[in-house]
Amino acid sequence: MHLTELGELVRSFWLKIPQLKDHIELDEFVIMPNHLHGILRITDELIPLKSKSQASSQSSGINSTEPGSIATIIRSFKAACSKSSGHSNVWQRGFYEQVIRSEAALLSLRLYIQNNPIKWHLNELYNEKH
Repeated sequence: MHLTELGELVRSFWLKIPQLKDHIELDEFVIMPNHLHGILRITDELIPLKSKSQASSQSSGINSTEPGSIATIIRSFKAACSKSSGHSNVWQRGFYEQVIRSEAALLSLRLYIQNNPIKWHLNELYNEKH
């Protein structure tokens, strides 16, 4: 994957997340022409993990404003990328999150992310210039 100027900007902001949030470590990630995949590791055991059912029943899912939450981190990351790029419509609304609860699941997701660029030509938005 060859990153565009915008892709390089996204990469630079992604790499800054652990510098800004000391309870987060980066794991596997890939920046694609129209999306990114990434695993964030929460290193502070005091940060509560909520299941989707808990999150939606407590109104704290994707729209959570809890300091240090994944939702807040992703929202800040997306806003910083958009502001720095000068584009207001860089990202889709929301994001997909999943709590990884086993080593097998982590290994499977890492492999999926690593193989994502190989499968780019199968994406419905693929075109030759990417």
